[in-house]
Amino acid sequence: MQDFSKDIKLLIFDLDGTLVNSLADLTDSVNYALTKINYPRINQEQTAKFVGSGLKKLLQLAVGNTDEVVYEKTRSFFMEYYNINYVNKTTYYKGVPEVLSHFSDKQKAVYSNKLHEFTVKTIQKLQLDKHFIHILGAKPELFQPKPNPKGIHIILNELNILPTQTIMIGDSTHDIEAGKAAGVYTCGVTYGYRPKEALLKTKPNFLIDDIEELIKFL
Repeated sequence: MQDFSKDIKLLIFDLDGTLVNSLADLTDSVNYALTKINYPRINQEQTAKFVGSGLKKLLQLAVGNTDEVVYEKTRSFFMEYYNINYVNKTTYYKGVPEVLSHFSDKQKAVYSNKLHEFTVKTIQKLQLDKHFIHILGAKPELFQPKPNPKGIHIILNELNILPTQTIMIGDSTHDIEAGKAAGVYTCGVTYGYRPKEALLKTKPNFLIDDIEELIKFL
């Protein structure tokens, strides 16, 4: 039990790998694009390693190079497929609605490196939007993605909440690093896309193996 728990007023959740498992839809969308440009397909295990730093990085890693022309072509085909199929197989992790309901007395937000449009649409499609006061996805034209803390600052400013009253919860080292840089508390989740060992290196305030464990800590 952490002594800061009584002071927490805002819980900020990452999306992919924290609230929802989207690996199947992301892999299908990437593979649609790779097939279109005659590149080898990837599997879900590879997708899990490639996601977390935004769409551009995901596609560059999937293709295996950073050529801008190739990236733009891949992105175009990815979006063609993902626009229609972004929640074909995506589901929230067991216990997510119950945990969000449990914290009804606290404010809750989502901050994801998934493009903002799809962050919002995914949460709405899975009927989780009623739980959140603020939803923010990647807006590359406005600010850098996590581990840059800018998105967290935007949420805190809008809600007028202090960093010391906030916890960032996520499965990626980027989530923990962004949280630390923003001065908020951090919780790593080990059931997502990143191995526990990688999360431990970032030294979050605590780790959970199941989202329902949040109730014990807060």
